[in-house]
Amino acid sequence: MAIPLSIFKCIECNEEYDIQQIRYRCNCNDLLEVIHDLNTAIPQPDKWKHSLDDRLDETAFHRYQDILFPSLQEEKIISLKEGDTPLYNVSHAFPAFGSLKLKHEGMNPTLSFKDRGMVAGVSWANHLGCEIVICASTGDTSAAMANYAGAAPNMRGIVLLPFGKISSEQLSQSIVSGALTIGIETDFDGCMKLVQELTEKHN
Repeated sequence: MAIPLSIFKCIECNEEYDIQQIRYRCNCNDLLEVIHDLNTAIPQPDKWKHSLDDRLDETAFHRYQDILFPSLQEEKIISLKEGDTPLYNVSHAFPAFGSLKLKHEGMNPTLSFKDRGMVAGVSWANHLGCEIVICASTGDTSAAMANYAGAAPNMRGIVLLPFGKISSEQLSQSIVSGALTIGIETDFDGCMKLVQELTEKHN
């Protein structure tokens, strides 16, 4: 693409990197965030906003992709119809808060809000042609990643979990989705350290 619509940017030193790189941290070892050039992606915001009325039958991620991840090719999106979860008015139960609404994220495909981020992560891995994705988790992230990786063509999920530290429901989602699920005698930080070592070694 002629003009990059997304970049990695370090949250500490502001160093920028090509979004196409497989990169986990800044050279200064701090975290990266994804920054989108929405002025280029949506040059006519009002026109784009009105166009949403014609896309109500699409999944939430497809509908709002221009602002969620404009660099992602639409055909690479791996969606399980996450989002569009119900919004409940509970003002009557908490009158001191005025108008109060609660969003029921348990209605997402893997029963967690983690699906909202995983659709972007696994779709981008699919865009890059990755055949394996891996995560460390204490439950919800592993279930989400395993499900989305299982829905992607030619992709396998690997999940590292602290042994005996997650619920059977969360564990079963990873296994049923076809992810290689490994319990390790350590805590989450230990699992995450192993993920980093494996990804750096095998890239």
